[in-house]
Amino acid sequence: MFNRFIMSILCLAITIGVMAETSCHPVTGCYWEWMNGNISKEGITKDLEYMKAAGIESAFIFDAWVGVDRGPVDYGSREWIDAVKHACKEARRLGITLGLHNSPGYTAVGGPWIKPEESMKQLTWSVSSKKNPAIPSHKMNFYRDIKIFRTTCDDEMQIIDRRISPDTPLVVKFNRTKPFTGFNLWRGERETPLDPFDGPRDYAPRLRVEVSDDGNTWKEVGNASGRQLKAHDIPIYFSCNSIDSRYLRLTPDRGTNLDRIEILTAPGSGTTYRRVGYTTNGQTVTAASEAGIGLECDKLSRKGIEAHFNRFLRPLLDELKEYCGNTLAYILIDSWEAGVQDWTESLDIDYLTQGDGRNYLYGGIGQTNPTKHKLFMTEFLLPLKEMLRPYGLKLAGEPYGNGDFDRKEYGMSFDMPMSEYWARCHYGSIERPLFVSRYGHSAGREIIGCESFTAYPGDADIPATLGSFRDDVDKLCGAGVNYFVFHCVAHQDRDDRPLTMGPFGTRFDRNHADVDSVRALTDYIRDRVKLQTRRATFDYISGEEGQRACLRLPRGAKEVKAVLYCHQNMTEEVLFRSPLFCSRMDSLGVAMAFVQSGSQNWDVTQGCQERFEKIMADFATGTEHPEIADAMVIPFGHSAQATFPWNFAAWNPDRTLCIISFHGDAPRTNLCGYGRENIEWGRTRNIDRIPGLMIEGEYEWWEARVRPALAFRMMYPDSRISFLCDAGKGHFDLCEETQDYIARFIEKSLADPRPEGGVHYSRWLEDGSESDDTHDEFWYHDHDMADRTKARYEASRGKKMQYISAMIDGRLLPYNAESHIKLNVTIDTPTFTITPVFVDADRKAVSDDHATSTPKVTVISGPVIDLGNNTFTYDPDYFGKDPKRLWSGITLCIEADGDNNYKSAVQELNIHLKGIE
Repeated sequence: MFNRFIMSILCLAITIGVMAETSCHPVTGCYWEWMNGNISKEGITKDLEYMKAAGIESAFIFDAWVGVDRGPVDYGSREWIDAVKHACKEARRLGITLGLHNSPGYTAVGGPWIKPEESMKQLTWSVSSKKNPAIPSHKMNFYRDIKIFRTTCDDEMQIIDRRISPDTPLVVKFNRTKPFTGFNLWRGERETPLDPFDGPRDYAPRLRVEVSDDGNTWKEVGNASGRQLKAHDIPIYFSCNSIDSRYLRLTPDRGTNLDRIEILTAPGSGTTYRRVGYTTNGQTVTAASEAGIGLECDKLSRKGIEAHFNRFLRPLLDELKEYCGNTLAYILIDSWEAGVQDWTESLDIDYLTQGDGRNYLYGGIGQTNPTKHKLFMTEFLLPLKEMLRPYGLKLAGEPYGNGDFDRKEYGMSFDMPMSEYWARCHYGSIERPLFVSRYGHSAGREIIGCESFTAYPGDADIPATLGSFRDDVDKLCGAGVNYFVFHCVAHQDRDDRPLTMGPFGTRFDRNHADVDSVRALTDYIRDRVKLQTRRATFDYISGEEGQRACLRLPRGAKEVKAVLYCHQNMTEEVLFRSPLFCSRMDSLGVAMAFVQSGSQNWDVTQGCQERFEKIMADFATGTEHPEIADAMVIPFGHSAQATFPWNFAAWNPDRTLCIISFHGDAPRTNLCGYGRENIEWGRTRNIDRIPGLMIEGEYEWWEARVRPALAFRMMYPDSRISFLCDAGKGHFDLCEETQDYIARFIEKSLADPRPEGGVHYSRWLEDGSESDDTHDEFWYHDHDMADRTKARYEASRGKKMQYISAMIDGRLLPYNAESHIKLNVTIDTPTFTITPVFVDADRKAVSDDHATSTPKVTVISGPVIDLGNNTFTYDPDYFGKDPKRLWSGITLCIEADGDNNYKSAVQELNIHLKGIE
């Protein structure tokens, strides 16, 4: 309850203008279901005006049936096209963005204009002991031969064409005793689902399989299971060790209709001719209006999508051309329920004899494979995107279901990937938004959509209110969703007869929902999406609080080149909150890992190595980026974690790309940030030629920390240690200039992971001089890095000091020079504003003696969100929450840039939130 109160305060703060940025893309939308021809222009106008008032900024037009009586406007008719044009005209007037499902129904691609030869195909075959078997079973008077194959088996096929049940099993008598090895069993008319609204399930049987020599004494040889079928005929396949038999008995666990059976036998038992060909699989678009029922187009041949586009989409888009690319922005493919296909004309005999289709006879029917994945993309999806491009339209879609695609490749190909999230978590709701967000991020997509709050018939009457879905919105934002598309707004063609999408919900339409309640929900979503831009969004999280491992994938990178590996401490968090640094890692293809309870000294006897390897393997599996398992690693550590990067590299030299010890330690020194003795490397370990970067702030300078780094470089001449004095900086800050320096160091390490050469440049000397003594020089990748280092030093040397502090409620915070953190304050409200000010050297009074820059406050660590304008608020969902540590503590940094006269200034500030533990 407290967290919900806090989140309400956050969104209120955004609403009143603390966060002023806006997005040009809609944040809210709906699936606008036009139900089986019940359409009116008056209703369209009223629906859109209702959406505008309710804060629904966009709508995807769908055509569906789902148990609603047929209306007067047929799908694709002149009247229907005029209705769509009217919707576009009214949407433009109201500033609402539209999308259009590509076909009738709510899934896949096709319609009544698709001919059997342009549809999804299935393999079919017949067998005979003679050279010319009969034409195999086929559909819609369409059949084409592929080849007749000869084998040395004694297979046979029998027509069944009847229903069997547990009390009336099927007994098949073979034409002779033969070495039985299995069967293919085709089912007949599909079973009626027990729940007609719960998807295309026909409750396939489980069969007990028995054989006999005489039809009296039976031996059980196993069980066979069928698949839930739509139109595609996928035989039940069963195999066993060869056993001489004359009879086969199949006893189902439930009633089922059977069509035919093929008995499979061992090689060498006879001669079989198998006539293999193909026919349409008969799959039609799902839940289309009665006027829109038709075949699914071929997804493995360009001819299929060309037929669909040329006969339906192109003429429609030509009519809507003035709206395309502006008011009409998207064409959509909903979640895939059209199934797979076995064949297309571009496949050849080799596909069946030695390619991915070679197991068609032995359970391969209905399975997907890499050959079909490639054809799906090159012959269907990518051509469709190209066809839409001249119209300025983008392709949106939900990349999962039972199709012939690789889910990740499919998802990354959409201009706007979408997922779905069911009300009350039917169908494992949050998993789909998570993996679709990952795909979108890897593809560099800024908008991640989600069909939100789809409701099963039993839940369809959930109130369309903020109270019903607040927690779900929070969860989805954390999963990376920034575009919420409600399911659904059913079109209301008449006011005297409220329509629904049959039994499905949630019912967000104007005749079932309250406009003010929906507006409260959409306002909250917009604010919550804005809020999420201020937080770290991870693509994968494993483990419990205190032991979490979080990974951020590089945006727009199909392949992860390396992983920045950070243990939770303090300034590590800055990197994950920084748009600049995250953007730089994106451009380099570097993933960013945030790991709680990481080893400070990398003592492998305590299990840190095993945990690391498990985390990386988990990241690889969980993100579907297998390259992460063996990716190069960039260990990064600050302060108490600054020794870990060096030791990690010593134990993992072949795995380490480069090393970053920030405001921390030299390698192999006992002067460790965690205050204990270092571990010993032994005689053979080294970090030769691994680029390493040590950074120490000017205002935390301690010569005893720097000297060991120089000594190490001389002791190990093949080491590659760079050093940056973070001039004008202290211990608790990580400014954008230094972030950029670190990013460039990583970039150069990626380009040359084990540099042979390099340049040397003098260490930082406080008097402003430079040394050409090799004992006082550090290594740098090239002159560019050395020059950048020199420029940082010159920008600070010889300038006056300036001092900064902070005020809260007009009161200057007291400065405690004896404390490790000099500014500490307790605040009793979750949202607060810090006013940074320039002060005198004693930090007791405001001063005019300072640079021309404007001071600012940034977040270093802790459960806090920066709302902008130096206003901050408690974050109840802080990614670093650890029950073993006090997370009411927040560390901020007050910063002021220097100018021609003054050095830059920093001052850490610790805030304790009273009452939040």
